[in-house]
Amino acid sequence: MTFFYPDIASYQKGISLDGMVLVSVKATEGTTYVNPDYARVVRDAAKRQIPVISYHFLRHGNASAQAAHAFATVGPGMPLMLDVETADNGTKATIADVNEFISAYRSRDGLVSLIYLPRWYWQLIGSPDLRPLAAADIHMVSSNYTGYSDNGPGWAPYGGVAPLVWQYTDSHAVNGFSVDFNAVKVPLAEFIALIGGQMEQSDQVTGFESRGNTVGDVLADLSNFRDWWYLSPEDEPNNPPPPGSRAEVLLAAAQRMGQPAAVALTDAQVQALIDGLAAKLPPELSKADVETAVKDALRTGIGT
Repeated sequence: MTFFYPDIASYQKGISLDGMVLVSVKATEGTTYVNPDYARVVRDAAKRQIPVISYHFLRHGNASAQAAHAFATVGPGMPLMLDVETADNGTKATIADVNEFISAYRSRDGLVSLIYLPRWYWQLIGSPDLRPLAAADIHMVSSNYTGYSDNGPGWAPYGGVAPLVWQYTDSHAVNGFSVDFNAVKVPLAEFIALIGGQMEQSDQVTGFESRGNTVGDVLADLSNFRDWWYLSPEDEPNNPPPPGSRAEVLLAAAQRMGQPAAVALTDAQVQALIDGLAAKLPPELSKADVETAVKDALRTGIGT
């Protein structure tokens, strides 16, 4: 089943993600540039449970430093696409630049799995063999701005590789902005798996009845549970688990485990406990100190 998604950059600063099933957003370029809207898009997509592909515009030269810069912004686990085309100063990244970037990025445990290297650019750099990139699990993104069809020219192989993604227009209207728009002819969950991303958050989860039964619901519940695990209600405001959610069940179980069961000890049992501890502890601790500590612990519920 074909699905479609936009590429956005600072030109679309502030764009709403309404209606998107996936978004590709520029993160970095060269060794210093960071898209000022990148962090907002990633945060908003996370709230909406929309998968994200980050991308880096690769310039010619110093590819290892570019990889370090991109990884510092994008981080591990986020699929990255390399954008390889003529730069504003007319320079052109080479296949050697591409290979150096991929090696350096992956050495940091970065996830790079897509490359926008359109046919026209491939021809400009001498029509190199692209099969080594495919063998390295780098999937091709083509561009041909002719309008979409399932058998259109953007799907034609070049360099020995068939594109996984076709960018078929640079002027699709989305939420008040003109954007590059892409087509993929495999289901969204399969595409996410191919590029090494996280499981699609709308996929169903079986075995538990709750307010919702998708991966996104589970992630939300776990996020809520994390908040409650580290922050008690008395400390500061937090995010309470929704009634009936997995987080509420987990929280109730954790609270039960954290509450010591009432234990009734006779005076003889308490004395036996004191005597036993006093015999095993360093001699500088008097039996009176041990007795005080044990009785204090029993009164507060610690160690019962």
